[in-house]
Amino acid sequence: MKSQRIEIGVKKELQQMVKDGRLQDKEIYAMGSISNIAHLDDILKKYRMSISMIVDNDPQKKGRHLYKEKEYEIVDANYFFRKRNKNTVLLIYSIRFWCEMKDQMIRHGLKEFLDFYVLESLTLNKKKMYVERGYSLLGKIRRKYGEDAFILAFHGPIGDNYLFSLFCRQYLAENGIGNYVCVGTSVTKKIINLFGFPQFVLLEREDFLALEYLYMFLGSELEGVKFLQIWEFAFHFNRDRIRFGREFNFMDTYRDYVYCLHDNREPAFPVFSTCTKKVAATFKRMGLEKGNTVIVSPYAYSIQKQPPKLFWIKLVDALLERGKKVVMNINPKAEKNFISKIPVLKFPVEDSVPYLEYAGGFIGMRSGLCDVISSAACRKLLLYPKEDLTTIDYDRHRADKEFGGLQAMGLTDQVIELEYDMSDSSQDWHGFVELVMEAWENGI
Repeated sequence: MKSQRIEIGVKKELQQMVKDGRLQDKEIYAMGSISNIAHLDDILKKYRMSISMIVDNDPQKKGRHLYKEKEYEIVDANYFFRKRNKNTVLLIYSIRFWCEMKDQMIRHGLKEFLDFYVLESLTLNKKKMYVERGYSLLGKIRRKYGEDAFILAFHGPIGDNYLFSLFCRQYLAENGIGNYVCVGTSVTKKIINLFGFPQFVLLEREDFLALEYLYMFLGSELEGVKFLQIWEFAFHFNRDRIRFGREFNFMDTYRDYVYCLHDNREPAFPVFSTCTKKVAATFKRMGLEKGNTVIVSPYAYSIQKQPPKLFWIKLVDALLERGKKVVMNINPKAEKNFISKIPVLKFPVEDSVPYLEYAGGFIGMRSGLCDVISSAACRKLLLYPKEDLTTIDYDRHRADKEFGGLQAMGLTDQVIELEYDMSDSSQDWHGFVELVMEAWENGI
């Protein structure tokens, strides 16, 4: 959840820049998350301007990306440095990484307020404001839930929140914590409800930043608060150099790095709702069949190298030819159903397992949703990019089967996991569809 104050501040800054003519006749590039850039683009539309391209330091993100039914072109920083001239301008909109981005531009000879602008940058006064806001928020929570309330600060997308929750109760028990409060976003709230944690405080993004700044200001003196992060204040090195090593899998990140639990601690899975009547009514309304429906899920934000749409189109054709009912699970607000012959089936996360079990089958990219539905008693087939593990890139998430596979993580052994090779430009996607169907039908 973005802070309304931040969005209003960005809008005012951008409007003033347009009014002053600083963007007039400029080719506008931008750095930040695609959701942030889409917000800038919406504001600029009113002035008949638009974002030309998004600049990202991860070369794997290059290409066209769909967000809220609009495609954005992402280029790497080197492309921008080659193309920039007196007619280009860069807008930086990243609450977390603006400082690093600013330093990068200055190192390459760009001048702030001429060649680039930082929107909602954190001045000394703003940092002080965040520390004070974090302290005030902490006091407010403890006045409501008790001075002994231990605060667990969740963050990230749905998969991270689910994996944090799997070991939460073990951590609390081992540390003798009885009164605890979970804080996080609306995504966190869905997972908290699923696990039945009793006390939760919904935070805006700016509230979470305030708690982080309070933590960075006080360090070890901030007691009774645990940030469920893979970093700690006392560690001034890239811990990904360790946790992404081949000795570990993704589950170790949560059990060992976040909670410091022993390897023999098993995850505590939630009990999903039994909503058979609701699911049955949905299936009847959509003309789907119990046990003969395959849910396809073609999007995964943590995986940069993904199969082309052609693969999914051919896969759906193969499933339909075999008499299967097929639906696509997407977020209609941010993702597009590019196969018009099949409908969209969207369900609440707390009902995800009942929906999958009623349908009978799931084929998808290895996304965060797969953590949540790992316990579903249905046929599941997940796709992973094949990676060269002799040269691990420690600056980006490992999306390979060896690290993030559901079997490797110990989430389930009732899953088919296949790899595709994006490094091979001659990849035969028709042949890969046949391989997927063979594995699907034979259960191998």
